[in-house]
Amino acid sequence: MRDPMRREALYNLVWAVPVSKLARQFQLSDRGLAKLCHREGIPVPPRGYWAKLAAGHSVTQTPLPEPVGGQSPWISVAPKGSDYGAEGRARLAKHPATPRLDDAPSPEPEEPVHNHDVHVVAWRARSAVGNVRVRKRALQSAVHPTIARLLTDDREAWERQRSQYLGYHEKRQFAGAGPRRRLGLLNALLLALEKAGARADVSDREGRAIIVTVGRIAVRCRLESTWMRTTRSPEREERLDFHVHAGGNSNASRFAWKERRGLVLESCLPEIATGILVAAELEQRDREWQYYNDLLRLQAEAFREQERQREKRRLEARDRLITDARQLRQADAIRSLVAAARRELNADSIEFARWQCWALTEANALDPVQSGRLTLTVPH
Repeated sequence: MRDPMRREALYNLVWAVPVSKLARQFQLSDRGLAKLCHREGIPVPPRGYWAKLAAGHSVTQTPLPEPVGGQSPWISVAPKGSDYGAEGRARLAKHPATPRLDDAPSPEPEEPVHNHDVHVVAWRARSAVGNVRVRKRALQSAVHPTIARLLTDDREAWERQRSQYLGYHEKRQFAGAGPRRRLGLLNALLLALEKAGARADVSDREGRAIIVTVGRIAVRCRLESTWMRTTRSPEREERLDFHVHAGGNSNASRFAWKERRGLVLESCLPEIATGILVAAELEQRDREWQYYNDLLRLQAEAFREQERQREKRRLEARDRLITDARQLRQADAIRSLVAAARRELNADSIEFARWQCWALTEANALDPVQSGRLTLTVPH
């Protein structure tokens, strides 16, 4: 919940500080603050205003118009607890805000605004990653902590097995050229991602499932081995595939690199690291759009519920109106009956007087106007 501030105060700030800098202080985006000013009728400096002002040219400030169309002199834009909202908090302490009616329309959610296109994000990610290559002694000099943990766990498991079975024991999991190559490739990739500001970890003991955390987004990746026969050798060769999964629990690949026809993953490491960072940005944008669509869906459901409640109140009011009209006719019929009996029968008798009093009392009880049951409230 944001604190309120005057329109005049926001107008003065917009013409004193560029919108890009002011939006960060209000914890908004440039586009969001510009939309707010446009919605509240607050003029903002035109394009080139600050450049002309810095060059010493004469500039004209657009005056602030009067609030129109139900616009309030107070705007909920100041971050809670900031100096900008001090006056608004004092005003709320003296005049608490009235609760909004259920039928009042809720503000339409704003579309997600992104400062850069995806290709700009990819270029920045590629620049942050830099050159990535697997060194010949990658697991001896610069070793990522995750790779060091995998090697330590593998050695400890092998030593426990050897102490239990003094005769036969299996070889170490990461022994041999193939597993060492996978670890070296994975080590170079994790170091590159760490240099770009991402946190990477391996979630299994085989070094195949990788989770890369960029900000609050976790990107799932997988390094798979495919064994294929070639014409050069009768034995099968191991070829690696790297998959970057889409968001959620889906196993669909957003990006994939496969070793085929002379292509090796070692030459694709910069593109793989860049693809992981771009996948995190795409996942973040997908979540923002999903949240925006959920808000639209909830708003549409709330609007339909308001329409149903409004129609229900209208039908109930109409039923009450029909009932009141029917009872009014019945009361008039009783009064007409009493008047006819007074003309034709002995109106001076005590029995007639008692009956007339009872009949008129029942007529007044049926009459919605005489009984005070009639309400002049129009359903809304």
